[in-house]
Amino acid sequence: LFVSAAGNSGSNNDILPHYPSNYAVDNIISVASISPTGKVSRFSCYGATTVDVAAPGSKILSTAPGNTYKIRSGTSMACPHVSGVAALVWMYRPQLSMQQVKEIVLGSVDEYDLLKGRVVTGGLVNARQALDLASKWNAPTPPVNSATGIEFKDVDSVIGAISGTVTIQAAANESDVSYYKVYYTSGAGFSLRELGNVTANGNKTLTLTINGAFGLPKYAKSLVVVAGNASGERSVEDPSSPHVPLTDYGVPEENARAVSWRGACDGSVVSGSLSVTRAKDERTITKYNVYWRGADGKRGPFVKEIPAVGFHDPRCTGAQCEDINQTETADGWSWHRGAYGVGEKAEISGHGPARMTVGKMDTEATFDKLEVNSRIISGQLDQPLELELPNGAFKVSWTSDTSISRSGWAFDIAFDGLVQELQLTDAAKQGTGFEVVSCYGDTERNTSIFVEIPETKMIPGVVAAM
Repeated sequence: LFVSAAGNSGSNNDILPHYPSNYAVDNIISVASISPTGKVSRFSCYGATTVDVAAPGSKILSTAPGNTYKIRSGTSMACPHVSGVAALVWMYRPQLSMQQVKEIVLGSVDEYDLLKGRVVTGGLVNARQALDLASKWNAPTPPVNSATGIEFKDVDSVIGAISGTVTIQAAANESDVSYYKVYYTSGAGFSLRELGNVTANGNKTLTLTINGAFGLPKYAKSLVVVAGNASGERSVEDPSSPHVPLTDYGVPEENARAVSWRGACDGSVVSGSLSVTRAKDERTITKYNVYWRGADGKRGPFVKEIPAVGFHDPRCTGAQCEDINQTETADGWSWHRGAYGVGEKAEISGHGPARMTVGKMDTEATFDKLEVNSRIISGQLDQPLELELPNGAFKVSWTSDTSISRSGWAFDIAFDGLVQELQLTDAAKQGTGFEVVSCYGDTERNTSIFVEIPETKMIPGVVAAM
C-alpha cells in the first residue's frame, strides 16, 4: 500500500494530474493537507475524484538534519499521518489484505463540509475510528506452541550473502501449528525480511535451504523461527521463538598488496618496522592478522592485528573516463584531462583520508567544473589548491556544458595510511619471518603474503606470495 502526497501547487488534480498520486491503481492513497482551521491548505492540491483523504499538513513539527526539529508545511507532512494509521490497522489485524486496509482507512474518516468536493471521502483521517472499523475482523490466534530450536551456519564464501541449511527443531506439540517461518532479525530483535517457511509435518527436525540469491539484509544479526497457522503467527520478538546468531563467514576478496621489513635481527631478538600496504579494495576486509612463520613453512604465533579502514583505489565511472589520463604514483594517483569537449561527465570515487592537490585548472568559469564532496572548483587557479579528504568515501565529479572549452585540469590524490607500520622493539624471534593475511570478521583468506627477516641488519626483506 503506497500513501502518496497529492502535491503542493494548489491545483485541482482532477484537471492537472499529479504523479504518483494520480496513478489509477488500487494500492495508492492520495493525501491532501488541511490547515489548523480545517480547510484544505492553500498550497495543497485537491481533487473530488483523484485525492482520497485529508490529514494535517500545515505547520507540522518535524525532524530536521542535525538532530533538530523544525516547523514544516506540505502534503508530505500530511502523508505520514495516513501512513501511520494504515500501519496501525495492519498491526492490529495483520491478516487484512492491502485492499481491506485501504478501505478501512478511507471508510473511517471524520467528514467535514469544508472537505466535501475537495477529496473523495470528504473527510479527515481518524485513527481511533479506523481501529474500531478494523475490530470487526477477528483478532489473530497464533499457535500456543512454538519451535524448540534453530541452528544455522553460513557456508557462502561471498561476503554479503549467506548460504547453508537452517535446521528447525519442531514444537513438542504441533496440534495448533501449520508451518514454521524463518525471519532475519535486527540487533534490536525486529523482523527485517522473511527467509522462507516449511510445513509442520510431525517430524522432530525440519530443514530450510538458503542459497544466498537475495543477499544479506543490512543490520541482520540473527535468524528467528516462528510457529504459525491460518489465523496468525507467533511474534519474532516473543522470547519463546528460538533465535540463532547470524555470522557472515564470507572470505575477503583481496590480500594486502605488499609487506616489507626493515630492522635488526641478532638471531634471537628483532627490532624494527613491519610495513603492510593495504589491499587495493578493503570493502571485504575488516582487519589483517600478522603471524610469525616457522622454518617449516607453517604458521606460528599470532603477533598483532591491523584494522582495515575501508580503503579502496579510486574508480572512474562515466562516458569520459577513457579520455582522462590516470596514473598511479608512489602514494596515490594522478588524473589529467587536457583540452576537453562539450557535455562531458565523469565521476571518480574513492576512500580517504587523503590529500588532493589541484595543480592545474583552466575551464570555463562556473559552467565547466570539478566538484569535490560538494565543493566547486572552476575557472583558473593562480596557484595549486590543497584539499583534505577526510576518512570515508569521497567523490570528484567532472562536468562541462555545451559551450566554451579550454585546456583542462589536473590533480593528484595522495592517500594517508596506505602503508601501515607495525613497530617491534626487542621482540623474541619466533620464526623466519612474518605472514600477513586479510580477514572478514574472524574468517581469513586462504592465501597470505610473507616477508623474511634476514640476519643482516637494516636491509628490507623480500616479499613472496603464498
